[in-house]
Amino acid sequence: MKFENGLLVFGVLLMASLVTTPCLASAVEVVFETPNGLVLSSASVTVVKAEPVNDDGYLRITGQLKRPHRLPMAGHLHAFTYTVDDDLITDSQHRVSGLNSQRKGLMQVPFNILLEDNPGASKVRLEYHNPGHQES
Repeated sequence: MKFENGLLVFGVLLMASLVTTPCLASAVEVVFETPNGLVLSSASVTVVKAEPVNDDGYLRITGQLKRPHRLPMAGHLHAFTYTVDDDLITDSQHRVSGLNSQRKGLMQVPFNILLEDNPGASKVRLEYHNPGHQES
């Protein structure tokens, strides 16, 4: 009887993990690639993936940064929100925990940032900035 209960619980958990719940983010595009023709950033840390999710009136962006080597000091992730006409709505800086880890070698560091969901927003550009970066 004990084995059957454990098997039943395992089956229910397996089915729950396979069922996906559709979650639509507002029609916001997350951009993190460097456009052609622009000088590459001097930062060694790059955004590898990012995806938006609506979260109770906020826009949550989750993704990963690629850190190829140990950093003496960690920088910040900068998020710029734009309208359809490419007018800047907001910009915000976010600290990413785990970037200043002293582990050697390549690391994929997850990030999770929360932005206010602006109804006019159509694009969010993510950039990693080194420490001491002068904002223009």
